[in-house]
Amino acid sequence: MKKKTTILVPTDFSAASRPALRFAIQWARQQRSKIIFTHVLDIMKFADWNKKKFEAYADEQRTMAISRLRGMLSGILSRLEDIDFICMGTNGAGTFQRVIGTNTGNLIRR
Repeated sequence: MKKKTTILVPTDFSAASRPALRFAIQWARQQRSKIIFTHVLDIMKFADWNKKKFEAYADEQRTMAISRLRGMLSGILSRLEDIDFICMGTNGAGTFQRVIGTNTGNLIRR
């Protein structure tokens, strides 16, 4: 029996990332693949914040990101497993970002 294909789709919630989401959903339906959507949350800590204040802020930011992801994907969530393909948009990256790399591109390289 053939292993089911899994597609990873990173998003930054921007309008430029929506075409990649739509493409990945259509691709997954056609191929009967599993799809995993992800967003990397980079939380800055200010020097004058104590641990308790930072943790409260980080929790708030994580909650907001999860809510945005759920809203954007209309409830389509999967658990992390082996990734066979990565589908991402590049239309939103400006010239400078294409030279130094986008957040999603850097995530994939790492």
